[in-house]
Amino acid sequence: MWKISIALCTYNGERFIEEQLESIFNQTILPNEIIICDDQSTDSTVLLLEKLKNKSNIPIKIYINQENLGYIKNFEKCIGLCDGDIIYLADQDDYWIENKIETTLKEFNKNPNLQILFTDATLVDDNLQPLPGMLWGNLSFDPLRFPTDRQGRIGYLCKRSIATGATMAIKKELYFESIPFSKDFVHDEWLLWNAIIKNKEFKPLNKPLIAYRQHASNQIGVKKLQLTNLLKSSRDLEKHITKNSFLIQYVRKNYCSEKEVSYLIERLEFLESRNALFNNRVFRLGQLIMKFLFDKKYNLKNYSTFFNGKKTIFSDLFRK
Repeated sequence: MWKISIALCTYNGERFIEEQLESIFNQTILPNEIIICDDQSTDSTVLLLEKLKNKSNIPIKIYINQENLGYIKNFEKCIGLCDGDIIYLADQDDYWIENKIETTLKEFNKNPNLQILFTDATLVDDNLQPLPGMLWGNLSFDPLRFPTDRQGRIGYLCKRSIATGATMAIKKELYFESIPFSKDFVHDEWLLWNAIIKNKEFKPLNKPLIAYRQHASNQIGVKKLQLTNLLKSSRDLEKHITKNSFLIQYVRKNYCSEKEVSYLIERLEFLESRNALFNNRVFRLGQLIMKFLFDKKYNLKNYSTFFNGKKTIFSDLFRK
């Protein structure tokens, strides 16, 4: 029988932490432990946690960081403190459907080699009222279109984030293969990259098992994940260049094929070309037209191979 842990990270989460923990307390299958790492909250989060700890029969351990680590390193620490074979990641502001653990545990029982699982989610507002659409729809993720080969998956993951940590469960052994977490990747993204690069088994489960709350204080939410937002895309390009450069070294280290490495090298070259476009939008339009006419690398096929086709061209035209 699996030992189940929950890794819950908090930071100034007083508004929603009680609802989140109550939804965990009401699961049809309860976890063996809840590990909470608070990242130097300045509100009443820790007081609420202590109060809620006394309401539950589930063993709960609360750790308060000596300094603010940021959510990536806070999750790395919190997962590391868990003793479970299977670890469920939890945000402070969501709400779990009561059979979330039961439903996902069945998948791990069906396939003992499964290392990482993530699900769809219902989008809700501050008051848990439904918002239009579903999480995967907003991320443009269709599990039926997800490639079956590693190179295809690397290319797919370069184009979009598909796994949201709040819906994720992992085996502890995947955590050990993924540490230290890279500062350039969100923790959930980093775990999935490691599963793909190292050919670990994973499953996108097409069931909405959490209410994924969207509000102004989200550290990461659907709106923030959709920042092909034209006003921020030039900063995003620099981040993508850093991530892509890191990935080239990482896939080489993990014995990926030369074809897979070549894809990332060509993508990096194209990223750097995009980042070198003129700052002035009027000049940039002329520059892009000239590139499409005379630079063989600049074509719709490459924009689609490495990025998101016409949407990315539009972004290049109008970003700051």
